[in-house]
Amino acid sequence: MPAPRTESRKKVEDFCDVIRSANGAFAPCHSATTPDPLYRKCVLDACSQNGSLRFGCPAIRSYQRQCERCLRKSLSSTLIECSTDPCGEFSPCFQGATCTNDASLFPPYFCSSCPTGYLGDGQTCIDIDECGDTSPCSSVVTCQNTPGGFFCPNCPSGYSGSNKTGSGLQDATANRQTCTDIDECATNNG
Repeated sequence: MPAPRTESRKKVEDFCDVIRSANGAFAPCHSATTPDPLYRKCVLDACSQNGSLRFGCPAIRSYQRQCERCLRKSLSSTLIECSTDPCGEFSPCFQGATCTNDASLFPPYFCSSCPTGYLGDGQTCIDIDECGDTSPCSSVVTCQNTPGGFFCPNCPSGYSGSNKTGSGLQDATANRQTCTDIDECATNNG
């Protein structure tokens, strides 16, 4: 027995059904190019992103292009749900990476590099652990990894030096925190 459909999955399936609907804009194409693989891709892509419908749009656009080749006419006005601006309101790129539209690509956009302090392809970016990778803080304090950066707290009593914050491996390597042991006998002697 199949698992019950959640409300989110039903919403995704209804959204993606534009590809295989017998009464939809793509119906005349169904005999020439089967809609099922791209329908499944649309559902899988959107569901894998917590039901975010925009992730189903590349599959819909792909079927649209196949259909337009078969019909030899444009169907762009039929896809109101999928914006022609993939970098618009719901950019697929990681926050801090720039999204650029490019209709010659599939999907029709590309993302810039991840922001400083992150590694990835611009769409998926993972925080670098500057504390574990480069040890930017003095050995007498505990380094704290932060989103995209690091924080070194003030040097403890008996040491001189201040806190340090930074972003990325280059900053962590180039600007290490220094806590210098104070010789209390020499500074407070008489």
